[in-house]
Amino acid sequence: MPRVPTSSQPSSRPSSRPTSRPPSRSASRAATNVPMHRGATIPPCRHCGKVFSAPNGVARHMRSCTKRLEEEEQQAQHDIARESASITAQFGAVLAVTRTTSNSTSNVSGSRLTQHEGGHLPTASPVPPPPINTDRPDDPGPAELGSHSPCLDDIRVVHHPHTGIPTRYAPLHEFTRDYMGMPPVPEEDAQTPYAPFLSCEEFDFARLTILMTQDQMDIMLDVIRGVMQGHPFTFQTRTDIDKKWKKAEYKHAPWMSSSLSVPWKERSGEKKFKFEVYYKDLWAWAENIVADPLLAPHLTWDAEQLSKYNGEEYIRFYDEPWTADRWWAIQSTLDIGEKPLCFSIYADKTKLSTFGHIKGYPVVARCLNLPVHIRNGKGPGGGRLIGWLPIVPTDLVTGPTHQAQLKRLVWHLAFEKIIASIAERSHTGERMMWRSPNAPQSIKVRPTILILSADYEEQAIMSLTRGVNGLQPCPKCHVSRDDLMEYDEVYAARSYAETQSVLAKARSARTVKDRDALLTECGIYNIDNALAQVFLSDLYDSLSFDPLHTLDLGLWGYHLWEELKTVIKEITQTQVVNEHCDTMPVWRNLTHWKQIMNIDFSDGTKFDDISRIILFVTQDIALAYAEKFPRLYELLKCIRAYINMKRYAALEVHTTETLDALEATINKYARMIQQYQAFAENANDDILFKSWNFPKQHLIHHLVDDIKAKGVTRNSNTKPGEEGNSRLKKIYRTTHFKNTDEQILKKDHLSLIADSIDMHATHYEASKAEVSQTKQPTTEFEHIYLGAALPPCTLEELQARFASDPQLRGFKSQLAERINTYTRIHNKPAFSLTDATLITEFRYTKANYTSIIDWRIATDYLRCTPE
Repeated sequence: MPRVPTSSQPSSRPSSRPTSRPPSRSASRAATNVPMHRGATIPPCRHCGKVFSAPNGVARHMRSCTKRLEEEEQQAQHDIARESASITAQFGAVLAVTRTTSNSTSNVSGSRLTQHEGGHLPTASPVPPPPINTDRPDDPGPAELGSHSPCLDDIRVVHHPHTGIPTRYAPLHEFTRDYMGMPPVPEEDAQTPYAPFLSCEEFDFARLTILMTQDQMDIMLDVIRGVMQGHPFTFQTRTDIDKKWKKAEYKHAPWMSSSLSVPWKERSGEKKFKFEVYYKDLWAWAENIVADPLLAPHLTWDAEQLSKYNGEEYIRFYDEPWTADRWWAIQSTLDIGEKPLCFSIYADKTKLSTFGHIKGYPVVARCLNLPVHIRNGKGPGGGRLIGWLPIVPTDLVTGPTHQAQLKRLVWHLAFEKIIASIAERSHTGERMMWRSPNAPQSIKVRPTILILSADYEEQAIMSLTRGVNGLQPCPKCHVSRDDLMEYDEVYAARSYAETQSVLAKARSARTVKDRDALLTECGIYNIDNALAQVFLSDLYDSLSFDPLHTLDLGLWGYHLWEELKTVIKEITQTQVVNEHCDTMPVWRNLTHWKQIMNIDFSDGTKFDDISRIILFVTQDIALAYAEKFPRLYELLKCIRAYINMKRYAALEVHTTETLDALEATINKYARMIQQYQAFAENANDDILFKSWNFPKQHLIHHLVDDIKAKGVTRNSNTKPGEEGNSRLKKIYRTTHFKNTDEQILKKDHLSLIADSIDMHATHYEASKAEVSQTKQPTTEFEHIYLGAALPPCTLEELQARFASDPQLRGFKSQLAERINTYTRIHNKPAFSLTDATLITEFRYTKANYTSIIDWRIATDYLRCTPE
């Protein structure tokens, strides 16, 4: 483990050492080496009572006993602290494990830290940045720990050196990085939380109309006016609603548009294509978040490294982006006092109409300084539409290569407009007024794009590589397209400096043929990358692993699952698999399938649910056909390796140990696929041979490095972006179906305003409810909650109702034993159980517990139905 400098200040947590100072070795010797007179009685050992027949060895025994006693006392103190921590964590009412963020300037700090793997951080800036500070904190040795005596599962938080915050230690049950308190109601919300609307009812109705057509709005207004009584409701026509929304537009930056004139050279001469790009001011959107009194307290600015003590050493763990290496490296490059403002950008075309004829090209930004539950959520702090890219028709130029090049050229010219507001500020920095938990303060920030979240095809456009048909199809490294199945080779990573060198050589080539040959060999296009304008936004490092399209929809959904269906149909076991699915138990958050073999869809969550049950519903078939049709068994071995890999990849907290396990499962999966392909080549069956040499088979080898650089996979997953596209489809259905772009963007802007008003209004109502609420009787016992209660009945009636149920035989005696045990342990009066005792049956149980996966408070549910 690296060595980490520790604080010179004493730890704030109670020491687990004995409160009384044990005697020193010299003091022990002085107490035991008492001169013995000849003939005197030798006293027994005061610790263990041993009797001595001669004075020889008495002193040595006494020292040994004293030392053993000290060790036993220290171990007892350690066990008490550990047991106390375990109990508090199990019933930990404070939910202290809920961790979101802490800020370097507040006393609540407890963020996380990262290691930077030596060397310089590649930069996509035309002007190379200063070298990155590669000094890394080291793991504290015994001498540096000072008075800190670590206990099992203790957390160590090492802050970036630029913050000046000392290393912090905390027991797991006390570890928190969330802003735990409820922010006070902002002054601007105290009087008119729904402004410019006059009431909650008026706002709720106006929000509802965003996804209505004009005719639907008119009908609803007629109904509402007839039923509203006693509440301010001034809407008479849809024009009244539009005026109110107009008054609320100041809350967020408006949409802007710009015309692109794209030059294109052909043999016949030069052409210019016209496109329209829509975008918002990305910097202004970030300013809204930083200044929002309800979102700002959750922002984390500084890199941190978190470790957990396993009994022998502190083990590094990763989850949020600021706990990973790249954030640390970026902050090391900035001046002391400057803070990184990190963005995640998602982009992908989506079908808006039912049959896919009408498409949109949204660009969504997320602020990575916010914790994942906020930035991946649906509120104002979640992903926001900040760009609408033009879609290039395929008939503008001839040939697939020219079409791909024009698409990339338009994409990067349009993307320049979207990031223009942060490009210059990323080089110079700019001050923002941050509404911190303590008091507003001015901080200097440097915006940067840390994560590009996209599927493989979109990443090829972002990186200006040639995609699946290129000689080097990976957007992150120089692997050859013939070696995509290899798992024991490490290929050179792409870098901005190297790409610029290749482009310079290509542009100075003597002939077009020489230029194209050089570009084709490296698998890139002769286009300048827009991301180069943002300081420290390294293009290739920003490209991030996407579990949705690489795993759920990729390796599993469109490859392993399709192969398995083909094999199952080959041996005519389709009906058997469907029957097995139908008999699977029902689990919460898991789709229950009546049948799976005859349905087609493109939902990543559904594909993942099938992968969770597939081994259970097919293994008996594989064993029955092991000799007659061994291909099925060989394929299931690959699927099992894939499932293990997917489950590790989906962890929400990764340690160095789980990352090693993930690396092992990736290599095992790759090895099993190679073996399966070799088996399939020689298989004596009628199934068409399939090549497994494709880019997504290779992308998994970048997964571990990606987690170390930017945190766990949910930070870069495209699933939240894809889910946001469903809202755009709903908006599209309320348009006039002509010139829909501006209509969609206008309604999206109203949705953002509505979300902001709703967040502040909900907080306002919650603060009032908190003051006035009274304690109500509940059926909650510590961390257990009971619900779905049936009417009480006597014990005799209950036994009669379940007389035929073998699981309830002897219910009365078992219940009496449980009750008497409880009363005896808690010194309560004995309880006499009779046939007339009233019993309430509950059919719903909720239990809060500390998850061993991410150490947060999790909840499990158990439901019971008569069936």
